[in-house]
Amino acid sequence: MMAGPTNWTEAPEGGRGGQYVTTPGFAALGHSSPANSRTAPGSTIVYSPKGWRWEEAGDDYSKAVSKLTAATMESAVRRVKSSMGEVYYIRGTADTQPPFDGTTTGDTCRVQDAQTLDIVAEWRWDGATWERMRVTSEQISNLDVGKLTAGSANIAEVTARKIASDVGRFLEITTDQLTVTGNASFVNATAHHVWSEIVTAGQGEFEQIKAGMLAANSVSASNIQGGAIDGQVITGATVQTERNNQRGIKIDSTGIRAYTSNGRGTSFEVDADTGRVKVLGEVGIQDSWSIAQFIDIVENVSGNDVGRRGDRWGVGLSMNSKVFPYKYPALITFKEDPSVSGGILYLQAPSSYDNGTPSMRMAINGLSVYSGKTSTWQMNLSRTGFGAGAAGKGNFQVNDYSASITVGGYDSHLYIQGDNFRLRSQSSALRSVWGNATNVVLSWDGSHQVVVDRDGFRAVGGKNFIMRVPGEWQKRHMMLQHASTESPHDGIEYWENVELDSTGHATWVLPDYVPKIASPTAPWIVLTSSTASARLIRTGYGADAAPWSVEVSGQSGETVAVLVKGARQVDEWDEKTDTVSLRDRSKEPVWVLPPATAQDGEDNQSVTYDDRGGYGPSPVPPKTPPAEEVQEDL
Repeated sequence: MMAGPTNWTEAPEGGRGGQYVTTPGFAALGHSSPANSRTAPGSTIVYSPKGWRWEEAGDDYSKAVSKLTAATMESAVRRVKSSMGEVYYIRGTADTQPPFDGTTTGDTCRVQDAQTLDIVAEWRWDGATWERMRVTSEQISNLDVGKLTAGSANIAEVTARKIASDVGRFLEITTDQLTVTGNASFVNATAHHVWSEIVTAGQGEFEQIKAGMLAANSVSASNIQGGAIDGQVITGATVQTERNNQRGIKIDSTGIRAYTSNGRGTSFEVDADTGRVKVLGEVGIQDSWSIAQFIDIVENVSGNDVGRRGDRWGVGLSMNSKVFPYKYPALITFKEDPSVSGGILYLQAPSSYDNGTPSMRMAINGLSVYSGKTSTWQMNLSRTGFGAGAAGKGNFQVNDYSASITVGGYDSHLYIQGDNFRLRSQSSALRSVWGNATNVVLSWDGSHQVVVDRDGFRAVGGKNFIMRVPGEWQKRHMMLQHASTESPHDGIEYWENVELDSTGHATWVLPDYVPKIASPTAPWIVLTSSTASARLIRTGYGADAAPWSVEVSGQSGETVAVLVKGARQVDEWDEKTDTVSLRDRSKEPVWVLPPATAQDGEDNQSVTYDDRGGYGPSPVPPKTPPAEEVQEDL
């Protein structure tokens, strides 16, 4: 016998008509799935499910023997089936019941375990239903060969296969060529022959060999060739690729070790006790489009662990696309930078731009972020503050002593430090609000400003009010604008209508707080609306002074409008002591400096302040944005 082909195209022309027991394709060596037809019409060469080859015998003797053997087998099997019933085999469990009806009373159905193929149940057909049978030792001893089946083939077919295998030829046998003589049955003769030729001779082929079928020390390395040990357990062994110590791969109870080629150590190690895994080399994982590797990180320009500035790069995780790889992959790694006197956790975004890969650094001195070559923006977070910006474009800074925002340049548009602050427009330094320890200024330009300081509220360019006038607002949607009157004094005035009695006299008492706040140095005057006369009676100044009054004289029964004008003192409250003092400004100088401002581009620090604290904006922060750091492409 010769090994047959593994595919149809490799078969000779005479062997392409079919197989003795056909499968969906040409049988592979060591595998079989019996099915389909038992013959191969039109073929002079056929192949078994095991992959063996037979050629048709041409001599008369072989043909006669084949016909005689087939006739004897069929006659014996036919007598057994008619008297004992048929035997069926199905796959299942001990509780599986045949899913079909029997043919005749006495038919038997045996259930095989799907994995072990052991008989786990047996059923008998009583003509109407299947009833469970118990297999006893008596049944086994008297078991008739005619009741056996092999898959979908009966025992006669199995016997025919073995006869053909031993002869080594394809035999065409008909039922009229074989007879049974004497007292011996063909079934018994066949069984004895199979045992002597296959089992005792030690040349048999088995689908499954169990442990109990092997004698101790009967299997050696020379007897296991080109095969595999599948689905079994090996205990207490050392598996190694080389006999020498510290060479190859070793697997034992302590773990797994893979030694380097020079035997100086391990490149891979798994400790069974601690679970520690040691890997010297690249470790990676990938999916359908991306890959990640744990590798040694080096600087792209030099190809070394030590960079151009003396910084040292360690190992890290590299991530990239497999479809369209970036020139510089995404990285997570560690390095030591002499500029920060410590280690840095470095994160790099994927990029294909040279010297411009976006990155983030975390070190002992804080966090910094670089936006990459396409944008020069940076961000820094340290123990002293936070800053972000780009040279000549703008920046934002917050630290322990100040905060600033710059837009489109270097001069701060928002700045806060101590008593100083400023908020200005991008186009003009004068269109702004600023303040310091002495004043707060709201500015439109150099001619229109409002100042609030220790002297109160003052305006440059006039003080006006506007109001909506009923009726006119509905007609024109315009507002009434009036200017305020001006005076060098902190003027106050009181109005009242006084009705004279029958004697032509009346007295009007002013509010009791008037003498408490009135300026003793300011001029006071009383005016009336008619020829009547009026006189202001002042009883003193201060908190203990009696209320002031106005005496009016004129015609009896006349109503006179009376106006009292003067000046008040300015109150100054001490928050710490909760005391109030008064300041009389009537005799103070009226000449003051205007709020100092800086023209566009002028340093506000150069503004001259007067001896009273002056006016003007606060100092500006440093004009240097965060320095642009040179980035390493890794």
